[in-house]
Amino acid sequence: MRQVFLLRHGSHDRLDRILCGRMPGVRLSESGLAEARAAARLVASRLGGDARPRLLASPLERAQETAAAVAVALGLTVETEEALHEVDVGAWTGRPLYELHGEPGWGHWNAARGSARPPEGESAAEIAARMGALLDRFREDGPPVILVSHAEPIRVAGLTLLGLGLDAYDSLALSPAGLCEFALWPGGGRLVAWNERSPA
Repeated sequence: MRQVFLLRHGSHDRLDRILCGRMPGVRLSESGLAEARAAARLVASRLGGDARPRLLASPLERAQETAAAVAVALGLTVETEEALHEVDVGAWTGRPLYELHGEPGWGHWNAARGSARPPEGESAAEIAARMGALLDRFREDGPPVILVSHAEPIRVAGLTLLGLGLDAYDSLALSPAGLCEFALWPGGGRLVAWNERSPA
């Protein structure tokens, strides 16, 4: 069995205002940096055994900065992993959320994640495929793994693990710097913890 942590990046100043997607240059705010340090302490408290964990992160700055806090706390090196990338929201990238609320495609995407996709963007099924392939690499016994990513990929991974459809997206809330823990083994797995937070 393998202990796998999935950690969402900390807060940034565009959170809940701009649909950032894969927009470059989105860095953690001061509160986000504090959240990342608190999350690192939480991860350290949850690690089992003496094995040295692996630490992988999305290539985006906000995930790399969150992972850097974990790396400092645990004495690890960050490996960049493309499979942990944020959802590609295509033509919606960088748009204010208030503009998107009036668009039919936006409403459909939020109501039917399993079948809809952003214009020129990535579907939830495609996210599930890349996250599933990544998690399959860590099903054999081995040292713990810490994966630093974004809300959409982590929620999709959680839905898949629980056997829920992708349209159940809103049933899993995930806060900035929220920590989830999976236990994985060949052919199966279970959810150990979801959206745990430590005071910043």
